[in-house]
Amino acid sequence: MVDGQDESRSETPREEAPNSTPLYPPAASTVPDNEAGGARRKPGIRRVHKCQDLAFLAVFLVFCIGFIVETSFGFNKGNPRRLVHGLDYKGNVCGDKKATPGSLEGLGVLYWVNPSQLFLAGEKATPFRVTNARGICVRDCPVAGNATTLLWVCDYPEGSMRNISMAQWAKRSYNYFDLLTPDQQASSKRLEGPCYPVLFPSSNVFWRCQLEPFPLNQTMQLWTSLNGSAVSSGPPIVIAVDRVLTTSIASLKRYIADLGRSWPVLLLCGGFVPLVLSVLWVVLLCNFLRPTAWISLALLNVLALLVTLYFYIKVGWIGADAVNAVIGFKSSDSDNWVSSSERSHLKIVAVFITFALILTVLVTVALLHRISAALSVMKVSLQSVVAIPSLLIYPLIPFCILAIFQIYWVAATMYLFSAGEVKPTRLCCGFKFQPRKHIIWAILFHFFSLYWVTQFVIASTLTTAAGAVASYYWAKGETALWNGGEGTSWKGMGWLPVISTGKHVTKFNLGTMALGSLVVPPVEFAQFILQTLRSRLRSAEMTMPNGAVISTHGRPGTYCLGCLDRTLTHINRNAYIVTAVSGKKFCKASERATSLVTNNPSKVGNVFIISDLIISLCKLCVSLACALFAFSMLDSHRYKSSLNRVSSPLFPVLFCWGFAYTTASLFFAVAEIAVDTVLLSYCIDAEENKGTAVFAPASLAESLNTFTESEEARAAERDFRKRRSSYYEEDNDHDDNGEKKDRSGDTSDSDSGSSRNT
Repeated sequence: MVDGQDESRSETPREEAPNSTPLYPPAASTVPDNEAGGARRKPGIRRVHKCQDLAFLAVFLVFCIGFIVETSFGFNKGNPRRLVHGLDYKGNVCGDKKATPGSLEGLGVLYWVNPSQLFLAGEKATPFRVTNARGICVRDCPVAGNATTLLWVCDYPEGSMRNISMAQWAKRSYNYFDLLTPDQQASSKRLEGPCYPVLFPSSNVFWRCQLEPFPLNQTMQLWTSLNGSAVSSGPPIVIAVDRVLTTSIASLKRYIADLGRSWPVLLLCGGFVPLVLSVLWVVLLCNFLRPTAWISLALLNVLALLVTLYFYIKVGWIGADAVNAVIGFKSSDSDNWVSSSERSHLKIVAVFITFALILTVLVTVALLHRISAALSVMKVSLQSVVAIPSLLIYPLIPFCILAIFQIYWVAATMYLFSAGEVKPTRLCCGFKFQPRKHIIWAILFHFFSLYWVTQFVIASTLTTAAGAVASYYWAKGETALWNGGEGTSWKGMGWLPVISTGKHVTKFNLGTMALGSLVVPPVEFAQFILQTLRSRLRSAEMTMPNGAVISTHGRPGTYCLGCLDRTLTHINRNAYIVTAVSGKKFCKASERATSLVTNNPSKVGNVFIISDLIISLCKLCVSLACALFAFSMLDSHRYKSSLNRVSSPLFPVLFCWGFAYTTASLFFAVAEIAVDTVLLSYCIDAEENKGTAVFAPASLAESLNTFTESEEARAAERDFRKRRSSYYEEDNDHDDNGEKKDRSGDTSDSDSGSSRNT
């Protein structure tokens, strides 16, 4: 049934459950009851045609305006090259086309020309830093000369060297020492420029030429023969550069830059691949539920294991393909330049992935004995998706919206992190990047925008799908009732329920979507944490110094957590279902949905949990498959070369996993909300018809009864085992006490006998 449906049959009011407001108000038509011979009113979805939660819609619109302003600031003041490339002695970003005195395109590596300045920056007692050292941009790190030739690296061609273009300078390997005047050559031998000798071998480490601590003997002999100035050497040269590259800010900037360098991986593994897999998975889930569910459980464990092994490989725990900081070819000393910060971050994630793998195996084992009965209920509920094929096509619309937003968000992230000003340093001849003041708040706002907008799109998708499935439940129920409940041939409803619900949500319930998308995900996570704490507090015991044992059960901590848990319980995703079919505000819809579930815990409570868990595991399968595909793509030569070098696969893989999970949530939302909507409609149907769901398919009622019986039998078995174990414990305690009493009695008798003898 849809809005505005008019019937001309006579009206006969139906009795309603006391203290209950029907979610589906009766429509204006009746049909004869085959069993009782009376008249029965068929239900209709009557929504409130009034804008709900307008205040939160206004807040969301203001938030969107703020997001546009914040990203515009980033695009105006940022330069993504600053994230990984250094600044030369003129303040240019290496590789920038608009540099002075000429374009630096292709010259993306920073080379510090004076090793004595690096040595000074590496010592702790001096205020001199690497940002004060003089550097130029080169295509690759210069190679030291041989026993007969001393190579030079010169400044950009300016002044007397103006007749040399930047292209000619780069073609000459940055060396025009032979063109200098005698005075300029003497100045160069004093390490005062404009040319500097290449005395130390170096490696390209994150687009900086990391000098080795000591020069080559043959080049030093040539330098000494030219009466060159003394050059400082030692570990401080390495420490100075390493100190800059291993900071947390530097690592974070490299991670953000990795997103831009790996954009094909993000588009493919975060967008296209999860789109195809999600559609295929949902189709299989709706048509072949039981084999698809079992295959998904097995495949989830395999994918989780493979992703964990990939992290182990990149950390270096398995094999020899660990993350390395050297860009381009690997020299014999490449292990000296391993990125310790990137590896440490990968180790932390690898540990979390290991725990997640263990948890996945435990959840799979726990579901093995309870999944069969729940699948029967899910199979009946998913018939709505088969009957309304447009539900499988509709998520393409929010997917396109979300894909455009996420592409824009990633681009704005790179510009926002690089927003700031380039200022000269106080010492010597360097430049440094100065971030904008209070930029951290803009970055936090930017990440929060990704969460809220994504959840808003998902909430709108859930609500629209819920309204369409609810229309299916009641329309199919009416058809079955009118035809005696047997032999009913029911045809699909096409786009009508999807369009009807979508129009109503867009017109009246966007404020509800804004409020729900803001509070539902964190509240569901808080409910999980609180439930864990409550279970721990109930079983925890505290031993006092005097040996007394005090149980925390019933203590104020448990009561506080219980009150908070009861408050948060009313906020849940089922509110979207009530909003879809009644148009109520979010708070009222949450309260109504919670009362429906709590009034029927034995029938639908556990089905809600198990079905949502099964579908969530399917979403994890899709996202883990995309993460594994992203790992394999990042292992190719394209992302290990100097131009597209990715410092670490961590951020691209995590973002691919997150975007893939979001895409899967859009399409699996159809199956997820179909099960929840049918079960919630079943509760409403039973409540409004005195405990009998007359509009539910017979297979649904039979499946629910079977599931309820199996759960009751399982609970009874657990109670029996608990009583039996407690009985054995009491029996053992009684035997122990009796033995102690006998022993004490024997001791007293012997004492009395000895006293009489005395």
